[in-house]
Amino acid sequence: ESLIREDLSFLVAKNIDEAILAGTGVKDPLGIINTTGVLTGTFPDGLTGVSWQTILNFIQQIEDENITNLQWLGTSALKTFLAGVEKSTGTGQYLYQNGQVGELPFKVSANMPAKTAILGDFSQVLLGVWSEIDILVNPYAEPAYSRGGVQVRAMATCDVAVRHPKAFLVLTEAVAGG
Repeated sequence: ESLIREDLSFLVAKNIDEAILAGTGVKDPLGIINTTGVLTGTFPDGLTGVSWQTILNFIQQIEDENITNLQWLGTSALKTFLAGVEKSTGTGQYLYQNGQVGELPFKVSANMPAKTAILGDFSQVLLGVWSEIDILVNPYAEPAYSRGGVQVRAMATCDVAVRHPKAFLVLTEAVAGG
């Protein structure tokens, strides 16, 4: 029973994380990426044009909004890519190094949409929770009952709000040559 509860709780937490990042506001909360007013930018040429100056420009764009306490959130593929791009040829210094990009922490989430990264102050995301994890067992639900099984449902009731949209810079990859 404990193992099943842990697995169901993990799945609910994963869905909450996905909603915080990219919820559409239709059947899930409105996430950071889809919030009106967030800053936006693009990685040049499908990432091939990313340089140290590009990173500094992104940081400046959000710092110009008086936002501090910044960190990056991206995919493991983006982290791997940035770890292979030198700041300047022959220096042995890379865009991603020691867990940081531009001297700001870089975190990875498997729930981040592909080809997307966020630079921001994540303390500006509010998560309201009305019901943590509710696990409901119904031994009479069909079609589980007729097959000798039970229906188990896990739910959480929560909402997400971005307190200050300009505390986030949502970055996407530009199409090569576009």
